Formats: sequence, structure tokens, C-alpha cells
Amino acid sequence: MMKKNSFISNSSFIKFIYGIIFGCTIFFIISLYINYTIKESEFRFSQIFSNKQLDKYNTFVLGNSRSVSFNKFTLNYNNIFNLSYNSINYNELLNILDALKNKTKNKPEIYIELTSLIYDNIECRFTIFTHLENFIDKKILQKNCKTQYFFEKFFPVTKFKNEIFLRTFYYSIFKNRDQKWYNNYKMPEKTCSLGKLSPFAVKIVKNENQNKMILNAKKILKENPNQRIKFFITPIFSKKKNYGLMIENYLKKNLKEINFIEINKNLPKTFYKDCKMFADSLHLSLKGVKSVNFYTKFIGYY
Repeated sequence: MMKKNSFISNSSFIKFIYGIIFGCTIFFIISLYINYTIKESEFRFSQIFSNKQLDKYNTFVLGNSRSVSFNKFTLNYNNIFNLSYNSINYNELLNILDALKNKTKNKPEIYIELTSLIYDNIECRFTIFTHLENFIDKKILQKNCKTQYFFEKFFPVTKFKNEIFLRTFYYSIFKNRDQKWYNNYKMPEKTCSLGKLSPFAVKIVKNENQNKMILNAKKILKENPNQRIKFFITPIFSKKKNYGLMIENYLKKNLKEINFIEINKNLPKTFYKDCKMFADSLHLSLKGVKSVNFYTKFIGYY
């Protein structure tokens, strides 16, 4: 009886060990697949942080969601690559600029939408790309995102929880769509009739945040002296004032002409309150993007 129980006990233990080995193997395979997906995806950040070359592009646009619509699809200009993303901040832009130095043989034009420089907090979402060859500076993320960085490095399967992973996965399946991303919705009638500033636009127009844009823009120029960088600010919807032009006039006093493009100055006087030009109170519509480039000869002309 004791021998039988011993056999059952040994058998159960062996099954337990096999179960652990099988589980670890599956875990390892999924982790490899996740890292491979991130690297090979057509998503913009996968391309910039991997070892893929981007020599065919001579123009790059960086910024938050306010500049995401300036791409080769909306502008009919194949040499542009958009690296904008929702809520991009100053530190994330630095990661992208560092990566850009190794992506092209020639010096491309780099356009940065200034409102992305308001925030300089440390976000942890770029930890998902730190295993890629062209992610240069990992120190800030290692220091400020210790737990997430540790788990994503040694247990890549945890990357599926990262907010960016779903986009990365999506563009690994639906290739060539990333650079067609634009704000394709229509401004609600109520938003149009009220003509109020959005919460983020309220922050943009504050002097303290405009000064922050200038400060961070100058830092970028100082840290990237060999890059051809130009700053701009997209129009801001309002029925009251042309805030985009007001901010532009303030900013150009503090940035050299060679590094600043006046978009709002060259638009029709009623552009900023024309609802057809905006997808909502903060973002340009497709018509608005095309109009900006038509009136200002902005992308592909400088």
C-alpha cells in the first residue's frame, strides 16, 4: 500500500514538474513573440526605435495629437514620416530625437509642434521599446519606472498591459496604415456653436505654459545642434480670438526665425473660427490640415 502511495506521489510530482516546464516554455514563447511583434510592427515607434532605416524620408513631424494628421496621406507627400502621438511630452520627444540621429544618412527636416513641450513629466509607456537597438537613453526610465521596467525586461509577456502595445500589435497585422492615421471625425454642432476653448487649449494660452514651450524648445536646440529642427503651433479653434496667432507672435519673439514657422499668420483671418477646419475644439480636420499646407506651404516646401 505504501509503495502504491509512493508511486502516486512520485507520479504527481513529476506531472507537477512537467507542468511548470510546460508553463515556462509557453511563457517564454509568448514573450519572444511579443518582443518580435514590437520590433517588426509598422507602428511609428517600432520603426524609429528598431534598426530599420528610414532613408527615404526627408521630413519628420513630431508632437502630440494636434500634429498627428500631418502625414503623407493627408498631404500627398511621400517623403514625410509622422512621429506624433497622443499626449507626447518633452522627455518622450527627446527619446525620439535621439533615435532619429541614426535613422537617416542625410539630415532631414524635423518639425515639432510646440504644445507637446508643455509637459515634461516622466511617462513609463516607452519602456515597451527599451529592448530595441535604437532606444538610446534608458536611464530615465530605469530610474523612474523601476517596477514596470524590470518586469517588461525580464518578463516581456507583461508588455501586453502597456497602453501602446495594442497599437503596436494592430499595425503588425494591418501594415502601411500607421502613416494614414488622422483625425477623421466631424466637429459636433454644439461644440461649433459654443466655440469655447478645450481644457488643454486653456492650458496652452497661459503665459507660464508658453514660457515652458520656449524653454524646452531652446533646450532641444542646444542638445541637438546638428539637427535641422523647426517649431510650429497648429491653429486653435475659438469663436472669440485667434489664440494660435497670439501665441505665435509671442513665441517668435523668443525663437530665432530660422527655427520657427509662422503658420497662423499666413492663414485666412477667419480660419480659427471655421468649424469645417477642425475635427473638434483642439484638432484640425482633414480639410483643415490640407488648408494649412495650401496657405502656408509648410511641409515639403521649406
